[in-house]
Amino acid sequence: MNRFNEEYYIAVEPKGDNQPYVIADKKTAARGYHYTKLPEGKPPLFFFNRNKEKDLASGNKWAITPVLETGGDFLVSDYIANELMMYEIDGLQLYPAVYIDDDDNWHEEYWFLTFFEKFRYWDSKNSEFMKIDSSDSEFDAEIDKYCLDESKLSLIPEEQRLIFKMGGVGDPYVFFHKKMVDLFTSTKSKGIRFFKVSEFEEGDQFKRLTNSIQP
Repeated sequence: MNRFNEEYYIAVEPKGDNQPYVIADKKTAARGYHYTKLPEGKPPLFFFNRNKEKDLASGNKWAITPVLETGGDFLVSDYIANELMMYEIDGLQLYPAVYIDDDDNWHEEYWFLTFFEKFRYWDSKNSEFMKIDSSDSEFDAEIDKYCLDESKLSLIPEEQRLIFKMGGVGDPYVFFHKKMVDLFTSTKSKGIRFFKVSEFEEGDQFKRLTNSIQP
């Protein structure tokens, strides 16, 4: 048994259509915030609900949760961020962020998880994937079912790999160690959902399944 497939979880958006469609504003998007390590001391990143006008017109009022998903990445509250800052996690920067809700209230308690480096920690011999044959592509595979690479992960101190973003793939999920998943669940930090790697197959996030963890 591959122990890493049991220890790690893939993070996705929560179940259902009951959260805002969070995106960055134009100035934030121009900063390459989701893949570049940003200099400290600069303005925070700003996010808002892309469907603001539509939601206001229909009367939809979304809860502002401790975690906000945006395009496969995540903003986390102060409490979670302070816990993560205790570790030296490879390739991860926590950067101050602001979420502006539909009533134009500023929520300044967020931090964006910037993965300025991705890691090819998937096992090409035991994962189920479709190879991408294109010299123009930034990735080389679309993964249907992950198997993590024991030989690579076992060489890295656990603290440095508690969270990482997968490299070399078309849909680069964020992977969380069980210790980090326990942090989110113990603090009831809603706004995120986790699938254990050994139990996840691409498409499961869209099905009515009970094998995910949702704080």
